[in-house]
Amino acid sequence: MTIILEDISIRLKLIRKELKLSQNNFSKKINIGQTTLAQFELGTRKIKDIHIKRICDEFNINEEWLKNGIGEMFNKKENISLDDFAKQNNVSDLELEIIKAYMKIPSEDRNKIIQSFKEALSKEDEKKINQTVTNVTSTNNINNTDENIQNSLQKSNKNFNINKINMLSDY
Repeated sequence: MTIILEDISIRLKLIRKELKLSQNNFSKKINIGQTTLAQFELGTRKIKDIHIKRICDEFNINEEWLKNGIGEMFNKKENISLDDFAKQNNVSDLELEIIKAYMKIPSEDRNKIIQSFKEALSKEDEKKINQTVTNVTSTNNINNTDENIQNSLQKSNKNFNINKINMLSDY
């Protein structure tokens, strides 16, 4: 299907205006230069599929609308109820109540809770690292102790053999 540049160019500019973005800000979000965006909007440069995909992904634009003017400008966001999500993921009634209660906490307080969890987890990670170091050190000590025991046994064995020789030489 042929894309008429003039139409897609107009639609591209409509998107930018609808989002209240300058060419500079819009182009940064889709990783192109401002001059390139201006050329797209003027219809002097063909918009590649990769740019269409970036625009649609970044701004939730209906690709069919951008390419052909069919449908709505924006994709409809999929709404899912928490109850349906819970059923799909085998969430217990208690877990669902906890999630609902959490969602009722003001955003600022939820951020504090999350920060506390992050700090606790990082401390827990630190404890795990320290425990690992302790385990490795203990293992090295055990290995060293094993070596010491073996050395002692070897010395004892030598002393035993020397004593045996001495006893035999007494006969």
